[in-house]
Amino acid sequence: MHEYAIAQALAEQVSKIARERDARAVTRVVIQVGKLRGVIPEILQWGFEVVSADSVAAGAELVIEAVAIAVRCQTCGAHSELDAPLYLCPICASTDVVQIAGDELILKSLEIGDERDSSSAEHPASE
Repeated sequence: MHEYAIAQALAEQVSKIARERDARAVTRVVIQVGKLRGVIPEILQWGFEVVSADSVAAGAELVIEAVAIAVRCQTCGAHSELDAPLYLCPICASTDVVQIAGDELILKSLEIGDERDSSSAEHPASE
């Protein structure tokens, strides 16, 4: 269950950012997770809730944005999204493709403070 390890790293990063900004509370956390990470969103949600329960992020909403697998074909130049990690250009059937998206794990933003006083910060998440 690697989702729990991801949740722990995410909670640590969120707490670090909150400390740097002297935040009393984190109300919302937005992350981007590539499909190739194999993350089950519900388990990550549960893990984050558990590990952040006694932290500045207790009760924070975790928003998980899925990032599709995408490739660029070196033969025809097409940029395409793939449903599965089958590295074949859907336009020209070439296998000469370069993955350009799908393995992200990014802490995109967090909202700190209450609803009247919130701000965002972009930071990469640690694994």
